[in-house]
Amino acid sequence: LYAEKNHFPLETARNECEKYYLNPGTASSYFIGKLEISEIRKLLEKKLAASFSLNWFHRQLVRHGSIPIAMIRRRIMESAVS
Repeated sequence: LYAEKNHFPLETARNECEKYYLNPGTASSYFIGKLEISEIRKLLEKKLAASFSLNWFHRQLVRHGSIPIAMIRRRIMESAVS
């Protein structure tokens, strides 16, 4: 079902299911990260108004890599000021 609904090869779907089954907190942590990133985007859109650039925002996220989201938030907000 997972392979069919997500258009994944069967082996990929199996691996994904195992990942979430063996580490049940994984999906929740991804979702919380998504919510945090959405919140950062909303704050920046409000703060920068017309000068907000989605391209810039995405580059900032990728630039910071996989450090904790709180650090990314602080760094992006600081760079938006300068």
